[in-house]
Amino acid sequence: MVTSSASSLFTAFMRDALGPSLRDLGFRGSGRHYSIPSETHWALLGFQTSKWSTAKSIEFTVNVTVIGRDAWLRWRELEPYHDERPSANVSYGPGPREMDPALRARYWHQRLGMLLPEHRATGGNFGQKRFGLSRAGRRDRDPGSRTPGDSEADVELTLAERQLRARYGRRRSKELQIYLWLFCVAMFGPVLRGEHVTLRPADDSDPPRMVPWFADMEVTRYLGRRMAVALYYEVDILRKFGEAEDTVFWMIEADGETIGATGIHAIDWLNAHGTTGIVIGAKEQWGKGYATEAMRLRTRYAFRELNLHKIMTEVFVANEASRRALEKNGYRTIGTSRDHFFTRGAWHDIWLGEVLREDWERAQTA
Repeated sequence: MVTSSASSLFTAFMRDALGPSLRDLGFRGSGRHYSIPSETHWALLGFQTSKWSTAKSIEFTVNVTVIGRDAWLRWRELEPYHDERPSANVSYGPGPREMDPALRARYWHQRLGMLLPEHRATGGNFGQKRFGLSRAGRRDRDPGSRTPGDSEADVELTLAERQLRARYGRRRSKELQIYLWLFCVAMFGPVLRGEHVTLRPADDSDPPRMVPWFADMEVTRYLGRRMAVALYYEVDILRKFGEAEDTVFWMIEADGETIGATGIHAIDWLNAHGTTGIVIGAKEQWGKGYATEAMRLRTRYAFRELNLHKIMTEVFVANEASRRALEKNGYRTIGTSRDHFFTRGAWHDIWLGEVLREDWERAQTA
C-alpha cells in the first residue's frame, strides 16, 4: 500500500480544494499565491510552509498583504531592489523613512500561524498558533488539548514536541504546550515604541545597512570582533535569528532612521534567563541616550512579556557609556573577566552584569 506524504497531501489540498474555493470567491491565482483584482491596491494572499515541517506533518502560515499601488510604486523608487509586484509572504517593515507617512499607512500585512496564543500577543510575530496538516489529512492537535484517556501512542508527536521531550524530559501536557508556544515562534521581536526610540523586527532592507557598520573599526572596537562582513553573511545571520529558538532580535529606529540593533540571546526557557547585546551602528547618533532607551524597552519586554527571571550581559570595562546605560536599567556588577579580549594591541577586561526581575520590578515602583 502506498502512503501519501504530508507534502503531497498539502499540494493536493491546495490544488483541488482551497484553490478552486478561493477562485469561486473572486481570487485569481494558483498554488500558494492569490490576489483580488483591484486598480488601486495590491490585495494578496499567500501560503508559506514552515521549517518545522516533516515527512509526516506540514506546518504552514497564511499571509495577507494589502498595499496601495501608489504606495508600492513610491516604495520601489526609494528601494529599487524590490520586485515589481509585492509578495504576501514577505513582511516589508515600516517602509523607507523618506516615504510620506500617509503612503506608508497604506500598507498592511498579517501572518497567521506559528505565533503565541492570544493572551501573550504583543504584536509583530507574537499572537499566532501553528497550523498543521498531517498524513492522516487532519489538523494536528495542540499537545495541550488531548482528551482524557489519550496515550502517547494515540497522538502522533510533532517534530517540535519530540525535540522538546528529548531536551527537557517528560512534562505534563499543559507545561509542554507552554514550551511549544515559546519554542515554535519566529523570533524577531514585536514593535516596541518608546519616547524617542522604536524597536522593530528586521526586514529585507536591513542587511545592506549593517555591512558598513561592522566594517567600521570605531563601531566594532567594543564588540570583540574586528573583521568586516559580506552582505550574504548579514542576510544569513538575520535569517538565523528569525528561525532561532533562543533569540529575540530587533532593529533600533530613532527619528525615522535605523541606527542599530539589539537582542536577547542564548535564552534558556527552562531556567528563565538570557543574555543581552546592543550595537549603535550610526555613529552620528552616539551620546543621545538612544541606547539607554532601547535597553529600557528590551528589559521591560524580557520581564513583562517573556517572563524571564534574569538577563545578563558583558561589556568592555573601557566602554563606560554602555556600562552607565546598563546600570540605569538596573544591571548590577557581578564580576570582571580579566584579559578576555585582545584588540588594538592589548588585552581588555570584561565587565559582567545582570538584573533580576524582582529588583527591576522594585525599581519601577520606587
